[in-house]
Amino acid sequence: MLALVAIAIGIGVYIYATLFFREGLHVLIITFALCCLGVVLGYIVTRPNMQPVSIGFMILGIGAIGSSIYLLHTFQIHERAYFILGAGILCLLSGLAGIFTQSIIATLIGIIVLGIVAVSSGFNLASLDFHRGAYVVLGLGAFGILCGLAGIIVIQVKSHAVSRSS
Repeated sequence: MLALVAIAIGIGVYIYATLFFREGLHVLIITFALCCLGVVLGYIVTRPNMQPVSIGFMILGIGAIGSSIYLLHTFQIHERAYFILGAGILCLLSGLAGIFTQSIIATLIGIIVLGIVAVSSGFNLASLDFHRGAYVVLGLGAFGILCGLAGIIVIQVKSHAVSRSS
């Protein structure tokens, strides 16, 4: 919960800086709402047997992030889009945290899937001539895929080594 609240505060600081230190009251309200959302999400996903809910939060987070990026680039709606972006990031991270407390393999597979989504989003951004953003998203996606695969390989090698020594 504390990590999600700290991330929410970081998102609030980012929004405040992005809006060029204007709209202080709006940003404070958005940050407070994101902190409350972080507490609620952290409480929900740390309860036992909440893996399906965590997966739902991940899917909701991915959808919220995608829609906020669309709103930011298409309609230039800043405050509401940044709130949706912050909520999506918190949902995504809380879903990952909820799955991580249940199974490390499921988390690594989730990271691989997120990497694949990021790579496909990067290709879409590149086709829309957002090259700087596309390279960042492509790099993050490739990094996620490689880290997920490396983690699964390490776990498989360790599990085979333990089973052979028994």
